[in-house]
Amino acid sequence: MLPGSGHIITLTSGEVIGNTTEIPIGSFVAGKTYVFRGYADNGQMAAVTAQKEFSIPAAQVAPVPGACTLSTKTNASLTIATAISALNNNTIISHDILFGTDTIATPESFTKKESLGTSISGMATFTGLAASTTYYVRSLVTYQTPTGEAKVMGTQTTFTTDATATQPVIPPSAFLQQKSFTNNLGVFQIATHGDISEKGIVYSTTIDPTISNARVKANSLQITDVSVMFPEAKEYYVRAYMIQSVTGNAFYSNQLSITVTNIITSDGIPLNPTVGQIYAKGERTWKYNGEGWQKNN
Repeated sequence: MLPGSGHIITLTSGEVIGNTTEIPIGSFVAGKTYVFRGYADNGQMAAVTAQKEFSIPAAQVAPVPGACTLSTKTNASLTIATAISALNNNTIISHDILFGTDTIATPESFTKKESLGTSISGMATFTGLAASTTYYVRSLVTYQTPTGEAKVMGTQTTFTTDATATQPVIPPSAFLQQKSFTNNLGVFQIATHGDISEKGIVYSTTIDPTISNARVKANSLQITDVSVMFPEAKEYYVRAYMIQSVTGNAFYSNQLSITVTNIITSDGIPLNPTVGQIYAKGERTWKYNGEGWQKNN
């Protein structure tokens, strides 16, 4: 540059900015092209150099993350999809989906994060979630800047997992059959199916006995035979009962009809003997004579 020379900075439109040797960067508009020519004037003559164009880089515009959308869901998972709406000529460093149990206010305030790499779009599945629970999701794009990197988040969205599916409660079932019957002692066999906490025999002199009637509980769920000592010489209706574990409700088997004609006490003595009937007790036998029992030997 010649001594005493200066510069006139002229826009391509011909506008003159001013005469100076240093131009503040604020004098230029990003994205425009400017023409520079040097000149010298000693008062007697002027000399001008060849012109040269300089383009001011356009200002960087951040990429635009897309909203998160729901792809599929269950009572324990959410599958979330997203896509960057506009790249704006940026270099993507990473593209992520942020997931939280609360509002995601910053790129760091998340519970889980699933990376989509540098893909423009993608989806991620979040598992191990609670049923009927609302979760927060938000996309995050990290991009390159002239001085390093920057982050920008998409709009926050919420999604709720499905309710826990109600499993049908299958009622238990049982089949009752008479195994043996002697005098007033009946032995019944119970075959049960289903999840139960108790089983046994119910009986009554009216049809369809329930657990509100006389009940004989089985000693354990593994026992199939249940003995019943009927108290009187009558006709009885007998059913097996079951208590369902889940609901506590009672369920019943098929019904049997039993007629008791002869009652034997726990000592083995008939309560309704006929003349000439004999019963044994120990080494002795006894015979009923119509009025009472007498020794038979």
